[in-house]
Formats: sequence, C-alpha cells, structure tokens
Amino acid sequence: MRRFHNRGVVALEAEAGSISPEEVSSTDGPALDAAEAEAEVVESEAEGTEEIAAIDEGEAGAEALEVAVESLSLAAKNGGIDKHSAAAIGALTKHIYSRIGYRAKPMPSLESFGGTSTRIGATQLAMEGIKEGVKEIWKSIVAALKRVGEWIMGHLNKIFGGAEKMQKRAKSVAAAADAAGGKKIKNATFDNEALVKALYVGSAIPTALAAELGKAAASVETYLRKNYPLTVKEAESVVMAFEDPTKRADNVKLAAIPSAVTPAQKTALGEAGEGLNWNVSPELPGGMASVQRGPATEVSGLEAMKLFAKLRSGIVAMPGTKVPTSTKVTTLKTSDIEAIATVVEKLGSEVQDFRKVESNLKDVIAKATAAAEKAAAKSDTNPDEADKAGQADKESGKVVRSAAANIPKFIAGGVSSVTGYAMKVGQAALSLCEQSLKQYE
Repeated sequence: MRRFHNRGVVALEAEAGSISPEEVSSTDGPALDAAEAEAEVVESEAEGTEEIAAIDEGEAGAEALEVAVESLSLAAKNGGIDKHSAAAIGALTKHIYSRIGYRAKPMPSLESFGGTSTRIGATQLAMEGIKEGVKEIWKSIVAALKRVGEWIMGHLNKIFGGAEKMQKRAKSVAAAADAAGGKKIKNATFDNEALVKALYVGSAIPTALAAELGKAAASVETYLRKNYPLTVKEAESVVMAFEDPTKRADNVKLAAIPSAVTPAQKTALGEAGEGLNWNVSPELPGGMASVQRGPATEVSGLEAMKLFAKLRSGIVAMPGTKVPTSTKVTTLKTSDIEAIATVVEKLGSEVQDFRKVESNLKDVIAKATAAAEKAAAKSDTNPDEADKAGQADKESGKVVRSAAANIPKFIAGGVSSVTGYAMKVGQAALSLCEQSLKQYE
C-alpha cells in the first residue's frame, strides 16, 4: 500500500518545529543529549504517522469501492450497467487503486457492456473484480495496523528516554540562569526562525511564554491522566463486543464531549459529523491545539460502535493560525528562563509518569487488529436481500471492522501526538533559554 502524509486531525501529526542537534546553543552534555534524543523521537514519529495515513487512505478507498460493489450487485439483478456507467466506475476504481498502490485486474472491456446478452455477465465480473480489490486493500490495512502496534511500543521507549534527558537539560538551564543572575543583557533581541516557528502564539513568541507553556503542560496532563485512560476503557468495551456485536455492544458506552470550537477552527476542520462534536483548545505554543472529536451526547450499543470509528484526539497543528512574520526573538530575563525551565521539567515528568498507565496499550491494539482482520474477511460477502441474517452479519462486520481499525489510530496516534508535542515544545523552549543566556555578559 502506498503511504500518504495526511496533514491535520485525521493523521494527528504534531508539527511543533523541532530543533535539530545542530541548532542547540551549546555542546554540553544535557543539551546535546536531549537534542539527539528528540531527533530520534521525530524520526520515529514520522514512521508512525506514515503508517496511520496509509490506513486512512486504504479505508477511504475500500469504503468507496464497497459502495460501487453494492451498486453493481443491484444493477446485475436488473439487466446490468451500460458502457457509459462502466467507464465511470472504471475511472473511479483506477483512481482509487492508483492512490493506494494496488494493481488490480482490469475491468471487462467497454464493448462487453454494450450488448444485452453480455451486459449482466460483464457487470458481475466487474463486481467480483472490485470485491477482490477491497479484500486485498484490507489485507494491506491489517498489515499496517500490525505495524502500528509494533511501532508505538518502541516509539514510547524513545519518548520516555527523551523525556528523562529533557528534564536533565531543564535542570542544567535553570542552574545556568541562576549563575547569570548578576550579568547584563548585551543583545536585547536576536534572530532565530526555528524558535519562532516552534513557540509562537498569535504569530509571535509570547512575552509570558512560561504561562503559555503551562497551558501546554495542562493539555498534556489532561490527555495522559484523564483522556487516555477513558479512551482505553472505551476501546476495551468495544473489543469485548467484537465477538457478538448484536449483544455485547450494549456494554459499549461513549462519554459525551462538549462542543468547543471557534468559527475559524470549524472552517479549517470541517463538520464534525452527525452525532459528533469538535472540542478544540485555545492555541498552544507552535500554532498547535488540543483537538477532540467525540459524541455530542452519551451513546451506547451499536450506535456507539459506529461512532467509535470516527473518534479522534490529540495535539495537532491547528489550521488557520496566524503565521509568524518576523524571525526576531526577545532575549529572556533570567527569572523567565528559570520559570520556563520549571515548566519544561514538569512536561518531562508528565511524560515519564505515563509509564504507569500505558501497559495495556499493546494488548488492546493487538486484539483490535485481530478483530479487524477477522471482520475484513467478511467484506467480500454479498448476501441476498431476502437473507436478513446475512445482511445483519455483513453490517455488523462493517461496524466491527471500522471500529477495530480506528483503535490503533485513535490511541497510538493520540499518544504519539501528545507526548511528541511535549518533547518538541519543551526542547524548543530550552533552546530559547540557552540562546538567551548567550546574549548576557
């Protein structure tokens, strides 16, 4: 399957303008170690984001193809489709296959759809070919889900190691600020485009940066301590319902989230969807925001499983924010440097504490992936309209498949975006502190 970078909430890709090892302001141990650890996290995060984007791409393609299969099935019972409809469906499937990277069998020739005697057979052949395509796409999706499950555990280990090194760097910066307490600022400003991109709020680095970083830390804490445990609990109830969604789905309950989105944010994000709300935080440093898409009211049962497939959560780049127009940075006071270092150390601590609750992540993702694989096997069935049981089985299979496929994306993507953001914004803030200290004499 071809992989695509899907920017924004779907992919939950954090873009906080990370600082490379070459851009750190000093070569002492804590600063260089932290920057190298961050570089590993950024590289690892890109791998996971790519896999999640590939899953999204594949699901969208499979869903569109299944609609085509249902249309062709109905048409085959009513004389088949003509060559004009065949050309349209052929163009659609070719486009989807090319985006996903799947080499499908060619559609029957258009001439096959021209005669009354051959039209039904050609329609059925086209339908079977597309069904095979859906089946193969879901094999690729399941393989990607398995890779996401393997990736997130290794990624978290990098995150935890990086957070520990970031804390050491924060302590080093605080000590350096204390030592510079009697010195004077020789340069009130300096240029650094990377730092501005990583830390801006409202198009510039805020004067009260420590306070803005405190808001970022609060968002990280809310997700890791509150949202993540609730998400896993809901995901576990969904997993339990996979074996018998018509009965155990009654145990699935999704909590409501309040609507909180500005007109500009809603324009950038689009409609949340029927029965869903956007909940978006005010802008966080780096042009980011904490974003949730969840039920507008508490839901349960099969409807909850349907909505679960559409849930999203994480700290992501917020479209529509003002882009910085200046690369100029104001040199920080030593008191501000110490305050920033304290907040960054707290960010590192929040990430480290996440070790206590992430232990069941691998198991939930593994079970969800297995359920998606099992449900995907039913994607090529086409029960007769009179077969009510078969229709119900196919429908519940679709619900299970979509809900199961979202668990790795929803949980792993959310965890990655939040912890990755904590690392990136914390490291950038410490680089700003170190660059400021260089302006003292």
